[in-house]
Amino acid sequence: MIAVNTLIKWVQDNGKESVERILWLDRQQNLAYVINIHLNESPFPRSISDIEEGIGQGIAFILENDPFAKVVDEEELSEKSREIRDKAWEVIKELVTLEPAIFDKKDGGNLF
Repeated sequence: MIAVNTLIKWVQDNGKESVERILWLDRQQNLAYVINIHLNESPFPRSISDIEEGIGQGIAFILENDPFAKVVDEEELSEKSREIRDKAWEVIKELVTLEPAIFDKKDGGNLF
């Protein structure tokens, strides 16, 4: 089953591959926002049914290993690292409540 932060690897007929991270899901609207983890592009919408059909057809696969996942033990963080993290959170904490608008190029650009 797909969930937020799931990595989906897509394999095209020509053998090219892409990997997308699921950023947001709304099953009632059949809508997900995803981002290609290897390209410097904005998130884009993809229907949940397309993802699930791709998995069923063997052209999309859920990746178990996340090359970007990092588990950090709070106890091991320096005071400086905590300050940097907390300062960054203060900057974005209001924006994360604006999902999915934050991912839409038209709406998201007006939020900053």
